[in-house]
Amino acid sequence: AAKNLGLTTNSGLGGTIIYYDLEGYNGAAGCREAVSAFIDGWTARLHELGNRSGGYGSTCASYLADWHSISNRPDDIWLANYIRSSYDASV
Repeated sequence: AAKNLGLTTNSGLGGTIIYYDLEGYNGAAGCREAVSAFIDGWTARLHELGNRSGGYGSTCASYLADWHSISNRPDDIWLANYIRSSYDASV
């Protein structure tokens, strides 16, 4: 998919950082372990293909700090920090 979007080199491998958008969740221990295992494997596969990985999520409900202890940590973290308590279409 990354190759079809033009996000890789001519050989079809590498050349970009690909972010995983992790939406907030309830933070139960089993969920946190499953998410960390997924991100670990996802990052490992991207690295095998010559890409870098990134994670995107909220600072309050995505538990991004859990990824610090996994073997294959994302190369970058993009923190979403909401400054409004509700949606504002004018912003």
